[in-house]
Amino acid sequence: MTVITYHRTGGPAPRSDELLEVEDSGAATLRRVVNEGAVGEFADGASDSRSRKLAKAIGAAAGTEVRFQPPGRPPYETEEIVAGSDTFRFTPHQKVPKPVDRLRDQLVNLAAELVEHPVSALRLTLEPPKLTITAVGSQPSEVEWNGAVTFDLFGEDESIERSGQLELGVAPGPTSVDPGWSAEVELPADVNFNAKKTLQVRATLRMKFADGRWRDAQVTAVAGKGWT
Repeated sequence: MTVITYHRTGGPAPRSDELLEVEDSGAATLRRVVNEGAVGEFADGASDSRSRKLAKAIGAAAGTEVRFQPPGRPPYETEEIVAGSDTFRFTPHQKVPKPVDRLRDQLVNLAAELVEHPVSALRLTLEPPKLTITAVGSQPSEVEWNGAVTFDLFGEDESIERSGQLELGVAPGPTSVDPGWSAEVELPADVNFNAKKTLQVRATLRMKFADGRWRDAQVTAVAGKGWT
């Protein structure tokens, strides 16, 4: 039986539509459509310690009032936690009571852990000048390549130096890719990247999920210094 769900939706395109569900046994599943590293479906089995920790946090947050405070004009992301008769709805930057904030932190951390347990997912790795998209997990991934792979190179001062598109070399349209499938592409030879700069690559696509729906997805990889 599902004891708690965490749903993150909205924001600019491609919109978030993340769903984390945890059962009373501690077994957990995750759908993630926008992420650095990997997108798709993820899961982990029963865990007594996870179940006990979540039950304690759920009990502490029970009955807490949270007033939804939209930050302004849309699009903006919304987070919603449902546990039993309690529903907590807020935005990522909204200040919420500590018991709800602690519960949210547990769920966010759990979602990050689940990304290491793919069921049907695509992982993007970046080792300049090469980037690789790989199907990972135990089940095939249904995908549709509807957008180019883009890159942005930022200088040491974090100003944009170069942007561009890359051709992944896969056929357009819906297809099924088995675990282990991969596609590689290299950056143009004149992209002057080094470890003191920041290189960000995004792959945009559509994926079919377990509920039968196709969703826009975007997976990102970053190399170099990063942002301060």
